[in-house]
Amino acid sequence: MPSGRGVSVLRNLAAFPHISPKLGTHYSGNGDFVAFATQCRQYKDGVLVQRIIDASYGPAISGTIRIPDALDTGEGQTRGFYVQDAGYPNFINWMLQVLSIPGNLGRWFQVGGQLIKNWLEGDEETDIGGYLAQLLGDADASTCSLPMGGMGRDYPTGRMSLHNGKLAVGVDDHLARSYYERVRQQMQAISTALGGKLKDDPLWVLNRLVTVHPLGGCPMGRTIAEGVVNSYGEVFNYPGLYIADGSVMPGPVGANPSLTIAALSDRTADSIIAGYQQHTYQITSFCPTSS
Repeated sequence: MPSGRGVSVLRNLAAFPHISPKLGTHYSGNGDFVAFATQCRQYKDGVLVQRIIDASYGPAISGTIRIPDALDTGEGQTRGFYVQDAGYPNFINWMLQVLSIPGNLGRWFQVGGQLIKNWLEGDEETDIGGYLAQLLGDADASTCSLPMGGMGRDYPTGRMSLHNGKLAVGVDDHLARSYYERVRQQMQAISTALGGKLKDDPLWVLNRLVTVHPLGGCPMGRTIAEGVVNSYGEVFNYPGLYIADGSVMPGPVGANPSLTIAALSDRTADSIIAGYQQHTYQITSFCPTSS
């Protein structure tokens, strides 16, 4: 987990009395946001029919829409982002269909009544596949839905802390809400273009977000007043202690941060190796020559 080092230091804060006050700050989810375009439709020969999407087939991401921000020629946007299609394993199709069943209780009663009738009449033949197909219906919930994932340059205002030994993250709701609302508006436009309806992640309704790209917590800075580590990942006031993961990033990069994290880690590794070689040379240069 990219921000895992920040959590580890927080849990062992007593061992780091001279750590930067910036510990736990600059947390960001890299702007991750999830929503769904559901019940997508299209006109074919003048008739409104299902738009077959089948998100469980093919790669997880096959297309990207890039919304620029003010730093790269975006007009009126303060923070840019990406919206991508999201694939999922085939078993999710079954889950989506089961979750959609409560909206079709009549089908439940119809299938259940037929099974009870067959049991009372002693019918030993049971067409399980047929009944299941009847229960699931036309698989509209899975075949005509498009999961969408957003990520971008959200505001790194999150602050990590421990409450009763458990991690808690607080963010500036005003800034965060303004960014995520723009992402959601773009997803709404995509849903409309596909002839569908936008369905939010249930956690969004509960004012919660899921991220697979957590960043920050031990941010990089020029001085200890700005960050926990220097530009090479070495912790201020603790020479020889390095952090080489996403927790050192002081803000989001917008795109998937894995290559940026890898590049920073590689730079940190080079610095450690260079320091070790220099240290070894200084030691050997003072060793007396044996006679």
